[in-house]
Amino acid sequence: MQDDPETQFASLLASRLCHDLVNPAGALNTGLDVLATEDDPDMRQHADDLIKTSTARLLATIEYARLAYGASGGAEGELGTEDMRSIAQRLYEHLKPELIWSISVPAMPKRLARALLNLLLCAERLAPRKGSSVTVEGSETGFSMIARGPRAKLPDDLAAVFSGAEALADPKGMPAVLAYRLAKASGLSVTAQAGEDEVVVRVG
Repeated sequence: MQDDPETQFASLLASRLCHDLVNPAGALNTGLDVLATEDDPDMRQHADDLIKTSTARLLATIEYARLAYGASGGAEGELGTEDMRSIAQRLYEHLKPELIWSISVPAMPKRLARALLNLLLCAERLAPRKGSSVTVEGSETGFSMIARGPRAKLPDDLAAVFSGAEALADPKGMPAVLAYRLAKASGLSVTAQAGEDEVVVRVG
């Protein structure tokens, strides 16, 4: 018997989180294994660098997921945009696009803020090459996310989600599904448009 849609959604979102955690956790374990077995100074230095980078990425991913996926304190209230920016910048240090944060308001409603954070988890699929950028602009009532760079594109599954067809078949798309649900719960619409080397997603 197939799981009900909400159970399936939760399972796929958990799969996405595990996917995001397994790479830095595996790299951290590799670094520790090298330190335990190698005497060569260069190898040990490489392992030490790998441990530091992997630990930083692991912690950044956990902290980001706690804010983007979690609902601590309930759905109401606000999130400070400076905290959001700081957490997002720490995660984007380990991703291909550069994050350009252009939100000047001090806080955003919690649902809207979490929608933004989840969309930022989709941005690496929209702008998959190094040298790309992701710009976010917004206020208390909505925001836009602009992904620019070589081969920027709007994958079919994300286009379907943003048009209202929630495709729950792939964990990769779960942040987009959650962002869409949070936006709709706030009474807002989601639109996405792809141009040449650019994808614009608007919530408002």
